[in-house]
Amino acid sequence: MIGFMATLMACGGTQSTPTEVQSKDRGRSNKQSNTSNQSRNNAAIESREAMLEKNNNDEAQAMREEMQAEMMHKMFTDIKMDEEQIANFQEQWNSEIDMRNSNPDVQPITTFERIEIQDRIMKEMLRDEQFEQYQLWVRENADYFND
Repeated sequence: MIGFMATLMACGGTQSTPTEVQSKDRGRSNKQSNTSNQSRNNAAIESREAMLEKNNNDEAQAMREEMQAEMMHKMFTDIKMDEEQIANFQEQWNSEIDMRNSNPDVQPITTFERIEIQDRIMKEMLRDEQFEQYQLWVRENADYFND
């Protein structure tokens, strides 16, 4: 029996030395190693989820902007605005929005504010009969204005 034990010990046996175990997990216990891996996995998942949410928000914003552009074109056509009026409106509208966006303290534009700005611009540039058509168009397309 002693000979068998001596042979096992001489061949290295099946036991690992403490330094081998320590170098495999760098001195951390399995619990510490698992917690560290789990934290990295959670961070990666949260990062992917945030990126997906941003992409979804960006896509939704792009769709809203496309729908708004379509509705604006419909409005321009329905109230019979000429090219000069359309260009004038777009210039004034973009100027208003740029001014609002340049101020970090201003909250995103509400539906009510958007309508007020649009009304003011239209009142200044449309002929009386066009402005009446515009007001009728806004009432008939109220769903468009309700986000």
